[in-house]
Amino acid sequence: MTYIKLFFILYFISAVFLFILKRRGKPPMLIPGDLYRRVGNIKIYIPLASSLVITLILFALLNKYIK
Repeated sequence: MTYIKLFFILYFISAVFLFILKRRGKPPMLIPGDLYRRVGNIKIYIPLASSLVITLILFALLNKYIK
């Protein structure tokens, strides 16, 4: 598996994981780069930066143990 495929797979998994962890009133964590908008009753949460940070950590750990 190439590193690019592994990176995108981990990014997708971490984004889904953050969506699952989303609490009722607010997202699980907000760091600069995450998009969180609230318009009336509609809440939009896109964890761009959070999932990227988690992906980089997982990528570094898996890369260390795969070799």
